[in-house]
Amino acid sequence: MTRKESTINIERIEAGKDVATLRELLLSVEEDIKGIVGNDPLSFYLERPSQQAMEEIDNYIGLRTMILDKMFTYAPDEIERMEQVNTLLTDLRKNMYRRTCALYRTLLAHGVDKSFDDDYEVEGKLTVGVEYDSKEGDYGTVLHLENDAYYGSDFAYMLYVIANNEEERRYALGYIDNCCLRHEEGNTPDMTDKELLVVDFADLDDGTSWDECLHRDDLKHICFGYAFHSLYSHNPYSLADIVRINSFDVNVQLVCQRLTDQAGRRNKDITKDNE
Repeated sequence: MTRKESTINIERIEAGKDVATLRELLLSVEEDIKGIVGNDPLSFYLERPSQQAMEEIDNYIGLRTMILDKMFTYAPDEIERMEQVNTLLTDLRKNMYRRTCALYRTLLAHGVDKSFDDDYEVEGKLTVGVEYDSKEGDYGTVLHLENDAYYGSDFAYMLYVIANNEEERRYALGYIDNCCLRHEEGNTPDMTDKELLVVDFADLDDGTSWDECLHRDDLKHICFGYAFHSLYSHNPYSLADIVRINSFDVNVQLVCQRLTDQAGRRNKDITKDNE
């Protein structure tokens, strides 16, 4: 059965003046997304959907974000939650950088094996950790707030779809922030975080507010950190989504690499032969 083409577009959203109309548009867009994904988004993304399907979903997600941001009330409790999320994300981002450098120092002090390893990479990622199961629900990773009915969105389902669509569509680049350290000869365990980071993005949180698209008098007291900015401006989450996300993950991983050709030559020897 062929799906009907959606009639929702930017012009209709911009023309929507009242909450009832916007809610109707929102529900229609979410039905369009569910028409592609189905009732079980976990299975849908495990089966690796086509790029075309993910791009179509992304277009609908963009419309959904536009509608929800237009509906957002900036009520005192919502602003308070924005501030809480901002504080949390700023702290998580800071500690992601700290732990990435600490893990690399541990490697430098105790784990370097020149007899086998060719290279090392330490990477930290800050991501949205929403979970969803069509039978079990969201496992507490999504908050259910008193004004959920005002928006009418299926937040748990949609947040899971957004997180997974971003990860698959952008080839695992759907993170809030990341930092990556490549091993350099001469690095020592006593080097500072700033000395170890090739590009010190940690300094992006320098006390200047990342308030792009958030210039409002009732938000002036919040110094928005880079992580909140990234989540809102670089990812397709609406403000109504962000205040409901109840799981943020920090993962720091060490990769030890051994690169060998069929003759058993290591990467450094192959490189020399090709010079």
